[in-house]
Amino acid sequence: MGSCMSTKSSLEISKDPTRSEFNIKKFKILLLGAGESGKSTVLKQVRLIHRGQMHPKDINQCADAIRKNALESMQSILRAMVVHKIPLANPNNSYARRRLYHLPEDAVFTPEIADDIAALWADRGVKYCYERRDLYWLLDGAAYYFDEVERLASSDYHPTDNDVIMARVRTTGIDSADFIDPPYHYSVVDVGGQRNERRKWVSCFQNVNAVVYLVGLSGYNQCLYEDSTVNRMQESLKLFKQVVSNPIFKHTPIFVFLNKKDLFEQMIKKSSLKTCFPEYQGRDGDFYHALLYIQNAFVKIMQETCPGKELYIQIISAREKRDMEVSWSGVKATLRSIYNDASAQTIKNSPENSSCPLPL
Repeated sequence: MGSCMSTKSSLEISKDPTRSEFNIKKFKILLLGAGESGKSTVLKQVRLIHRGQMHPKDINQCADAIRKNALESMQSILRAMVVHKIPLANPNNSYARRRLYHLPEDAVFTPEIADDIAALWADRGVKYCYERRDLYWLLDGAAYYFDEVERLASSDYHPTDNDVIMARVRTTGIDSADFIDPPYHYSVVDVGGQRNERRKWVSCFQNVNAVVYLVGLSGYNQCLYEDSTVNRMQESLKLFKQVVSNPIFKHTPIFVFLNKKDLFEQMIKKSSLKTCFPEYQGRDGDFYHALLYIQNAFVKIMQETCPGKELYIQIISAREKRDMEVSWSGVKATLRSIYNDASAQTIKNSPENSSCPLPL
């Protein structure tokens, strides 16, 4: 896979007033996927890859967001403990539980709140409920927030790159990043994945050169934020079929990022893939075969929807910068190859004369 050009080169050329716009080929890449699949994380990593540093917007959002994530995640666990009748192991922690349980989400994140979260995170009952998180909605980064909670509450706290990547801010509306990797101009667009945000997707569908569809692998054993009765993976498969069935994407390259492989590898050891796919015949706990089964489920949808059209699949952990560098380079290299080849096609091979005209 081709490597990204250095940040210095990209920025210098993008500021060059003598550069001809006619030498720039523009690619619009649309990030789609259900909620909690990792689209915003991918966008933040893309910004980091091409700028060499975190975007000020992401840093400014992070401090408040990650503190809110920590409180929201502990409250989710405490509510689940009530629903599923899981007691605290240490009765002394009942005071911390009482203080946190009814705090409003916009409460000022004080060192005292951080101390309560840390005390509860050390409780074996809380840890047991955390291990049962397939029963309720919980942010994937919860353990990270709890482990770092005292640092997050310090008066001189400044977000690290990893904090920015781990902070969860639900996308409402449309977010985007533009960058130049000469001679190409990339515009990457992220839209909210929750159900109430999807009506906004159609406004972004015009002139799209590629769709990158995000799938949270760990979702096979998790429920939706907006509907705790719906499995995240089943929702992702259903939504993927809707995307690839849309006529506007008939000739558009589709990439699937099977994301959160690290969480999936941990989870598959404890929870069978049969919880999502009862027909699965593989051995429980087998990471490779479970992953292959999920991958084939998306390939099957593509084959049924557009026979002969290739599906480009990457298996990643979007939190890991190296994973994103490799996978993003792969996306760019594939797009350059597809569209350079397509531009050289003769009239008889034009889209009007082919059901799947791109060399996919």
